[in-house]
Amino acid sequence: MNGVIAFDGFAKTILGLTWLIYNWSLQRFTGATLGQRLFGYRIVPTGGKSPLYLLRVILGYFGFIWSIYTLVSDMKSTDDIYWWDKRSRTRALLMKKPDPPY
Repeated sequence: MNGVIAFDGFAKTILGLTWLIYNWSLQRFTGATLGQRLFGYRIVPTGGKSPLYLLRVILGYFGFIWSIYTLVSDMKSTDDIYWWDKRSRTRALLMKKPDPPY
């Protein structure tokens, strides 16, 4: 084995679930993940219905995978809301401009 730990399907499943729970819980209970906070964004509900934060996380992941679809749909959009935000009844708002890194 040479000191190498296999990264098997179980470990990948646990890692994926941890990522999903991290993103869902921080967006749901604090309004943003650590990266979103770093860049000055906050996730807020839109419309009169309750937001679907778990759906936002899952669809946002697929939006990243299908980035060509996301780019094309964003060019057609006039309201500056990503397609996964529309479906999950949320929106990422820039609360403040981030400080420069220098």
